[in-house]
Amino acid sequence: MPVSRESFGRYLRSVCMLTLFWALPQAAYPAAENAAPPRALLRGWSVGGLLLIIDQPYQGKSTRVLAVPSVGFEGDHIFLRGLRFGVHLKASQKFTLDFLLQPRFAAFKASEFRNIPGLEDRRDSMDAGLDMHIDLPGASAIGITVLADALGRSNGQEWRLRYEYLFNFGRTRVTPWVGMRWLSSNLADYYYGTLASEVSAGAPYYRPGAVILPQLGISVFTPLGHSKWTLFTLFTTNFFPARLSDSPLVDGSTDSTFILGLSYHF
Repeated sequence: MPVSRESFGRYLRSVCMLTLFWALPQAAYPAAENAAPPRALLRGWSVGGLLLIIDQPYQGKSTRVLAVPSVGFEGDHIFLRGLRFGVHLKASQKFTLDFLLQPRFAAFKASEFRNIPGLEDRRDSMDAGLDMHIDLPGASAIGITVLADALGRSNGQEWRLRYEYLFNFGRTRVTPWVGMRWLSSNLADYYYGTLASEVSAGAPYYRPGAVILPQLGISVFTPLGHSKWTLFTLFTTNFFPARLSDSPLVDGSTDSTFILGLSYHF
């Protein structure tokens, strides 16, 4: 069956977004007491495969299921986690500060919103920022991430705050976390609102402004025997405030992602 350029483009964006999610479980992999930090545990190359199930927030979007390969690298000074590139600016047993460069995959085609006249395509972008990870007493940790649009798509910013706690069950590590994401007005208006040119062309006026999204998540890592293979899962949900869920572009009040992965570490 022939595949249209638009369908292939959507699939390619989804594949890239899935590869980016390779970074999430690693970022949620805090150090246990009396254990080496995650950086030491993951140093070197890793390859594997991922199954992603994502519930997309936009009108007309359905749950998408994808399976793709993944690759990662963790060095003393730099790392590559899927499509997230980073540089360790400061690293100690209890504290890390990294520079990040990562894509933001939130684009959509105006043709997918047939009931909204005058709508224009939204474009993906590249974010640059800092990520801070602080170990607390016990097995808990705090993470703070600050990102800014580096390509001028939205000219927006995002702040992320999370609290996570590590449970060890033998060699299996379970890390639930709670957090929140702050989206600036420029960022939220671009991806969840309507532009001035669209309103002039007949689209309804909607600008959510700056918003805060609560977030819940959990990751599970299980080494397979004494081999270099690791099985992991990740589930995360973002809860939309009314100013986002009321947008004519949005369907529902949450978006969720589930990942099942298998990786081999060299």
